[in-house]
Amino acid sequence: MQKINGVYLGWIPPMAEQWEPLFRTIRVPGGYSSEPTQLYETNLKRYPGLELGLKFHPDPLKLPFALSHRTPLAREDYERDARLLNLDYPIPDLFEYIGRTGGLYSGDSFTACPIVEPNDRGKYSYESLLGKFDPEIWKEITATSELKSVTIAGKPKIVTADDRVVGSLLPHFDILKDAISNVKLIGIGERHYLGGGDLLVSFDTPVNMYAHSDFAIAGEVSYV
Repeated sequence: MQKINGVYLGWIPPMAEQWEPLFRTIRVPGGYSSEPTQLYETNLKRYPGLELGLKFHPDPLKLPFALSHRTPLAREDYERDARLLNLDYPIPDLFEYIGRTGGLYSGDSFTACPIVEPNDRGKYSYESLLGKFDPEIWKEITATSELKSVTIAGKPKIVTADDRVVGSLLPHFDILKDAISNVKLIGIGERHYLGGGDLLVSFDTPVNMYAHSDFAIAGEVSYV
């Protein structure tokens, strides 16, 4: 996976199916820079209560609250996550952590989409936890299991070599649809009370999803 340079935070609005990025946060000298996307104001008008969770910090170099409370803590579950994600612990880099987990452990409906640069082959490489998976199939997954991606009902699914659905990618990757290749199993998490555990996969895509109009920053023009 390429180094994660920032994230888009977004959600699937009520009664909608498509994930929508709401703002982008990247590293800058002295801290961070956060900018709303073109969809930010539209969502605030439609869902007034959303503003409470999306306020930007008065200091423009600080993280917005919706990202800062995703910062990995010195807790046992984060230590477990670090082992699965192959990150140092305590976890030193917010983007490397939430870019792989999607920031799922925050108790809200937002997920974080990682921002990476294309590799020397012009492809974008990602590592990500599966958002949903079948705990029964999880029991059969081993380090040598072969996985691939197929599109079902317009959304990419991770399946076994014999086409059994293992789980779904996080919703911000739905835009890639069938443009996903080279799926590999990177890590198998510890078993939890639901009967399964987290699965970490890597994959490539030639698609620059950040060029899509949904990802455009407010005031910018996108033609995709």
